[in-house]
Amino acid sequence: MCKDKVIKIAPDDFGSGFSSFTLLRQIPLDILKIDRNYISNIPGNKRDATIAGSLIAIGHSMDLQVAAEGIENEERLAFLNAKNRDLAQGCYFSVPVPKNETTKLLGKPYPGG
Repeated sequence: MCKDKVIKIAPDDFGSGFSSFTLLRQIPLDILKIDRNYISNIPGNKRDATIAGSLIAIGHSMDLQVAAEGIENEERLAFLNAKNRDLAQGCYFSVPVPKNETTKLLGKPYPGG
């Protein structure tokens, strides 16, 4: 039934392009999804590490879940775990998979085909 469905708003690539701090004020977000550009050089790049850590803190202070995309190794995951990120995405977990193959990973049929 439709009332059982939960829709959450999580704009992709926060911090790049049109996805900026303006969204935090204008749209009722549920998840702040940090752009991979801020993740791909951590923990070695101090500026990117500071930005990523700050975005996680900002998201949490606004009662948002924080997702990090672009996690491709254990070192990045450990850094983000230490910063208390909520969700993670990247090749460390799985390479991109076509939607019809996600059923194998999730064990459920994909609604709509």
